[in-house]
Amino acid sequence: MLAATGFELLVPDDLSTTELPTAEELAILREEVDPHLHATAGVRLDGCEAG
Repeated sequence: MLAATGFELLVPDDLSTTELPTAEELAILREEVDPHLHATAGVRLDGCEAG
């Protein structure tokens, strides 16, 4: 990935992984923040395409 950027990418020494959202957080995002899937470009946050 770093070679494909075309520029120097600064990577911190203490890089960590972000935890997955909880079921409650996903529900808030789906139902209150983005009920019409504008921010997710029509892809539900569980990885399935919106129908």
